[in-house]
Amino acid sequence: MTETIVLFKSRGGFKRFVLALGIIIVLVVAFWVAFYPQALPISNAPVSFAKAPISLDGFEQTEVTVSPGVIHLISNCRELAIVTTELQTHSINNGFEEKVDFRPDSHDLFRDVTENFGISVRLVKVEKLKDSTYYARLYVQQGNRLLGLDSKPSDAIAVAARFGAPVYVKTVIMETSGEEVC
Repeated sequence: MTETIVLFKSRGGFKRFVLALGIIIVLVVAFWVAFYPQALPISNAPVSFAKAPISLDGFEQTEVTVSPGVIHLISNCRELAIVTTELQTHSINNGFEEKVDFRPDSHDLFRDVTENFGISVRLVKVEKLKDSTYYARLYVQQGNRLLGLDSKPSDAIAVAARFGAPVYVKTVIMETSGEEVC
């Protein structure tokens, strides 16, 4: 006789599982950064942010707005629309409004952990578009150590919104994939 194992009895169970997994990942990364910085690819050279080794050549700063399921990055009369989930755009909007829902989400948790460990979010760079998927890097700093984390643009922007950190897009991506809005 064959038994079927049911992992999730409802769709809500799956969402809770994914949220819990995200929270665990954030905590592990924060713990790792705080206690094992030598294990990460961090620049240990004494730097201040103004002299940090983050090149913005070929990137342009954007204004970020959201509508349900779409992140709008606007710069120089061009708009790049990144499709995501309504849950992500809701989280980004909460970050802009400094609002926390009934319970904090993983982006709020990331903010709390990083602030408590003296880690600041510096900026986000949307660096690549490949096979209709955007790739971003979230830059965080603790003291004189700087770390660039590979991230989905929606997650990086949701975190940046909570810190007031700027979002940059590679100029060639904005020129080739953005639409003229002025």
